[in-house]
Amino acid sequence: MHDDFYRAVQARFEGSADAQRMRLLGYLPFVYPLLHVYPQANVLDLNAGASPWLQLLGEVGFKGASLNMDEPALLRQLAQLPDQSQAIVSAFRLVEYLPFDHVRQVVQESLRILKPGGLLLLEAPNPENLVLGAGGYYAIPNRQPPVMPELLEFVPQYYGYARTKVVRRLDRLKLDAEQPLRLIDVLSAASPSYAVIAQKPVADGAQSPVIPAFAQEYGLELGVLADRFDQNMDQQVSKIRADAAQTELKLQNAFNELETSFLWRISSPIRWADNQIKRLSNEGVGNRIRAFRQKMLRVGSTRLLRLCASHSVLERLLKKRLEALVRASQDQAAPIVHVPVEIDVMVVEEAYRAKARIETLSAEARAIDDVLRAPVASDHLPGQQSTDEQKVPKP
Repeated sequence: MHDDFYRAVQARFEGSADAQRMRLLGYLPFVYPLLHVYPQANVLDLNAGASPWLQLLGEVGFKGASLNMDEPALLRQLAQLPDQSQAIVSAFRLVEYLPFDHVRQVVQESLRILKPGGLLLLEAPNPENLVLGAGGYYAIPNRQPPVMPELLEFVPQYYGYARTKVVRRLDRLKLDAEQPLRLIDVLSAASPSYAVIAQKPVADGAQSPVIPAFAQEYGLELGVLADRFDQNMDQQVSKIRADAAQTELKLQNAFNELETSFLWRISSPIRWADNQIKRLSNEGVGNRIRAFRQKMLRVGSTRLLRLCASHSVLERLLKKRLEALVRASQDQAAPIVHVPVEIDVMVVEEAYRAKARIETLSAEARAIDDVLRAPVASDHLPGQQSTDEQKVPKP
């Protein structure tokens, strides 16, 4: 299970021995206090051969030894060790290869062989890292299902250790607070591995080694990343809304300036004529005439009702008469026939040339515009008499 091939695979996906040594420095605050209580004490690493962790412990003053990780030799060798013979028992890259019942046996045997106040250190891949848990964890063959930090921490608590601590991987303590948190950071930035550090209780009346590192928090949790991502999203949404409101205000100011400009007012006849041409082309002459008659009927009816509002009898009679006229017009209404109107291209070009000339008018022409705007509001073409005007003979 742990021959040269698997060591090469682990180095490929977990980094070199030098990189692992750098992050292992973060565990030293937990083991330093034991040197004052047990100088030159024995430590046991459940690993085959020399490891960066044993080399580091040897440099600070411990005497390191290792056990073969192949099963069932590991459990047999642990059972043969004397009681209270080790200050530290550590296991890196072991939990993910053992069945969970064997992990429990390792925790139990470690409690027996540890000195009072000694430490058990178990490091394992962290499935809270969603990218790792979804696929990267299985890049290395023969691994057992990953163990959640809360479950691995509960095992030494259950078997009677004095206190425990989950220490998430220390090589990425935090993300830059000013850096916007992306979704990929939530999925992949949680600590890729974690360690459960458990301390053995001491006998009644004895003083336990004081280890201040148990009071600190380490690494990045998935929940913390998710909270930061939500906060960043709220800030981004607020910024987008503020930018949209500012843009809308700028557009509204631009429209207001356009509607109050001289060119917009002087070009009103051209826009009216262009609109009438389009409606004639789409609806036909007959429909436009019918629409004009209905509009005049509505306007006249409204004014008559306002005049007769003070006389209830006249108002009722007028309403009945108007309802009868409406019903009669609906009964006698001829089917709508759309008569397409061909638009002369020359007329349109002449209208645009007129628009260009209007833009260069003098101040006197602007005064004339105020006179021209009165008939523009009517529904017929400029210069054309309404139907009623045509019917009344001139004296």
